[in-house]
Amino acid sequence: MDFMGRELVFNKIIKSAVCFMITGGLFIIIGVFHFVIFAFGSAFNNRNYLLIEEWFIIILFLLIGVLLLVFGSRSFANPIKNGIFKRKPHLLEQADNLMANKIYEDEYIIISDRCIASKKSITDISYLEDVFLVYISKRHFVFIPIGRNLMVYTATGGFNVKLHSYSEMDINGLFSRISMACPNALLGYSNEGLAYLRQMRDIYINNTNNKNI
Repeated sequence: MDFMGRELVFNKIIKSAVCFMITGGLFIIIGVFHFVIFAFGSAFNNRNYLLIEEWFIIILFLLIGVLLLVFGSRSFANPIKNGIFKRKPHLLEQADNLMANKIYEDEYIIISDRCIASKKSITDISYLEDVFLVYISKRHFVFIPIGRNLMVYTATGGFNVKLHSYSEMDINGLFSRISMACPNALLGYSNEGLAYLRQMRDIYINNTNNKNI
């Protein structure tokens, strides 16, 4: 089996862990900086103590920084322990299948014989049969349309993909491709579609519970 998919997953986890550690370090530096500033302020005002609100700010920054450092270090040292695998226990298997058996790929999504995923985020992935609702959502900034998202709702959650340059013809073609690949997917936003999503998720949960009995 081609294991390139899981390598991409681990690489993404490690990159995220590095970002957490850098951010945590910055928070600690800011906390120390505030301590120095407040200490100088106290000395300037002839106080030999810090105010409660000053301690609150310092401790808040330090606490957030330490938590980010611990979380990032843990994921960096042992990516397989990352919490994403509890939410998505089949992630590595899905990623391997996606990269080994691609049948469609564009700048936004990848489809294999068993899975569909966002091209920019391989952890946004689902088995084809677990995709229940797909539609296009417009993005707005101050009521001004600035783009569109492909919304993919699955048995256990979902993900969205930003579409930057898709025309209506491209979107129709994408919908057609997803419809052919995902046998249980309903296309388009509607009340009926939302009701169908709830119904299919209930069926999925019941089936999962019966398997665990």
